[in-house]
Amino acid sequence: MTQLDLPQVSLSRYVDLLKRRRWQVIPASLLGLLIGGIVAFFIPRFFVATASIAYDRPPDVVDNGREDPFGAVVNSAKLTIPRAIPETIEKLGWPEALTEDAFVLSENCRAIEERLQIYDFGSSKGQSFALIRLTYKDRDGERAAAFLNRLMETWIAQRVEERMAAAKLELADANQEKSQLDTAYQTFLKDKQFLQGKYQIVPQVSLDMQRDGHNAMVAAHQQKLEGLLNKKVELERLRAQLELARKALRDLPARVPMSLETLMLAAAQTDEGKKLALEIAYDQMAVESLHPGPKRAQHERNIEYNKKKLSTLAATPDIDADGMVKNPAREAQRAIVDKLEAEVQGAAAAIPLLEAELAKQGETLERQAEGYALFEAVETKVATTRTNLDAAEARVQAALHTVGQLNNKPPVRPEARATVPPVPTDPNLLVVALLGCVIGLFAAVGLVLVLDMLRGSFKTVDDVERTLAVPVLGSVSFLETAVQRQQLARARRRATIVAAAFLMLVGGVVLLYYFDPTRLPPIVRDMLSIVLGTA
Repeated sequence: MTQLDLPQVSLSRYVDLLKRRRWQVIPASLLGLLIGGIVAFFIPRFFVATASIAYDRPPDVVDNGREDPFGAVVNSAKLTIPRAIPETIEKLGWPEALTEDAFVLSENCRAIEERLQIYDFGSSKGQSFALIRLTYKDRDGERAAAFLNRLMETWIAQRVEERMAAAKLELADANQEKSQLDTAYQTFLKDKQFLQGKYQIVPQVSLDMQRDGHNAMVAAHQQKLEGLLNKKVELERLRAQLELARKALRDLPARVPMSLETLMLAAAQTDEGKKLALEIAYDQMAVESLHPGPKRAQHERNIEYNKKKLSTLAATPDIDADGMVKNPAREAQRAIVDKLEAEVQGAAAAIPLLEAELAKQGETLERQAEGYALFEAVETKVATTRTNLDAAEARVQAALHTVGQLNNKPPVRPEARATVPPVPTDPNLLVVALLGCVIGLFAAVGLVLVLDMLRGSFKTVDDVERTLAVPVLGSVSFLETAVQRQQLARARRRATIVAAAFLMLVGGVVLLYYFDPTRLPPIVRDMLSIVLGTA
């Protein structure tokens, strides 16, 4: 049978093969158990020391009941505790620290860190402190315990020092901020007092009420400005009237013929002249309304008589040769012009004074409004600075409390110190031995299968038909002689007896070790102590 004619893989074929080769599998499995025990004996064992650190809840961490409030603390410890390894081994005087090569030192520290485990132990929601468990394994139990204890002390000292430095830095920063805010607060208070004096702001009266009064003054000032505008309009109207009056004056002749109207105008300057002028006017109206007759004649005579008296009152001796006298209408118009000129001069003189008064009052009101705005801004700064000053004072008190708490009761402390482990517990030799037995069993099974597959002989009728491609007419079963059957039976009995004796011997030695170990040889007792993990 060639390499190309290997039998097909079949589970039933392998099961049948194992049944036929069971007396080869059992010794191979026992050999695997023996090899596993030997390997477990030579595996280096470590003493595992355990310690724990309690970390109180930081004041800035709030438990919301939904997540671990110490998750960040534990994660930080996993990063910061290994950083204390160089200082720890230096304090312990370990040979790993007695090197000047930085690379060698880092490799030594890394090897130590690989044997160090840090994890959260017994965490639960609502607890007031975190419990960090540390484990370290070493070939020397005292060395492992000493390392853990010194590592805890070093890391706790570093953490407390870091927290203290941070608290002192916070305290210094809070004090500096408080000092600056206090200086600014006093400055703003002085500015407030200065503005009160400069702008006549009454501190006992609310700023809103003072602003209401200021708004009323602004409204009155606006009314005065409107009045000033009206006065300017009135001045322009008077000037227009004056210009018209002057034009009318220029149009009137200086001298006119002597007439009744002229006399009436000239005599109208006195009360008696006015009376005579009214009588003449009455008589003229009567003459115009009456027909010729005695009554009309009487009115005409009255007119002549009053004209003579009126000419006497008019006092017009400056009649020239042409019978021309001064025009009384021109004199009346001159009086109107003089009156308008006086009114224009009065209004023109009053307007600048009113403008100056209103300008001064406007500047005062604008200055007062500016003062209110500045005062309100300073008041806002005073209130804001006061709030910030109170917050800075709270920061100072909180920092002082933190510093005092760190001095009196540090937030991190050793919960359980490491003790020297009595026996090495890592790795578990019993588990290693069992794994060796299982691996030996599978190796034996695999070896039997491989050897059977590599044997170049026909084992079944199917092998013959598949390889030779000829029909098989018949097969003859394997015939064992009586001598062969006796030899095979004796070999099986010997294997069974040896295996049973070996197992009984191992079981008896183990039982004797547990009940009376003093009866065993020291070397056997020591080996069992190591293997069974009781050393």
